[in-house]
Amino acid sequence: MSVTGVVKNYNPLKGFGFVTQSDGQDVFVHVSACSGMAPNQGDTLTFDVEWDPKSGKPQAKNVQGCTGSADGAAKGGGKGCTGWPEKGMGKGDKGGYGAMWGGGKGDWGKGGGWGGGPYGGGKDG
Repeated sequence: MSVTGVVKNYNPLKGFGFVTQSDGQDVFVHVSACSGMAPNQGDTLTFDVEWDPKSGKPQAKNVQGCTGSADGAAKGGGKGCTGWPEKGMGKGDKGGYGAMWGGGKGDWGKGGGWGGGPYGGGKDG
């Protein structure tokens, strides 16, 4: 069953916001539910309300009436750095964990890398 509401707020960098229904209840809306558009504050939307089992709160689905562009809106990339690990980051030039400065046998100050300090003193072996 479709309901209507007015966009209370929307963050284009995060790709989500809230719609206030006619009964005063706020409903979460994500750009992925907006058919290729993005909501703008003040838009009157028509949508279905579904219960989100993860958050335990209602959310808008099958949203119609958005007037904004979804270009550059969040696409659900998740938390943290994008594109990491990249080649050259991490031990041995393969990415992942480990020393990033020196790579190979010269990691953590032994025979290269940082060379000195309390970790190896710049000596091999």
